[in-house]
Amino acid sequence: MHVERLTYDTVPDMLVLLKELHDMSNVKHIPWDQEEARASANMCVDMPNCFGCVAMHDGQVVGVMVGCVVKMIYSKASIGIEEAIYVRLLVPERAKVAAQMLQWFVLWCKDLGAVDIRTGSMAGIDNYAIDVFYRSHGFKRAGMMYSLKEPRT
Repeated sequence: MHVERLTYDTVPDMLVLLKELHDMSNVKHIPWDQEEARASANMCVDMPNCFGCVAMHDGQVVGVMVGCVVKMIYSKASIGIEEAIYVRLLVPERAKVAAQMLQWFVLWCKDLGAVDIRTGSMAGIDNYAIDVFYRSHGFKRAGMMYSLKEPRT
């Protein structure tokens, strides 16, 4: 098992995993758009401030992580933002694989000068396990997230 940078060759398999994550998440009511997802994934290959990696096992993509480094709106400083991390449930050493992807993301963010790195889960899938995972890697709570599925005007 190893982690490697996302490439155009691994984008299609990465999208399969992201679709699995979408279908389990609390945003599954929002329609999945394959072409939009592909365009976003390609940005993770093309753009220097976008990150994408995949975990490989026996030649198959079994995990994915995407994120970015962006300039803060009120400062010249930049922060890293993890957008998704997912490893299939039946993958041996699942937590270790996720940790490898996270560590690679942290190093990448630091290389791009990020002064802070934000991670978490907006998917609503096993929030307790996510909390334990991030805390075990030195992250601390940094706020809360809310949802308004049917915005009123």
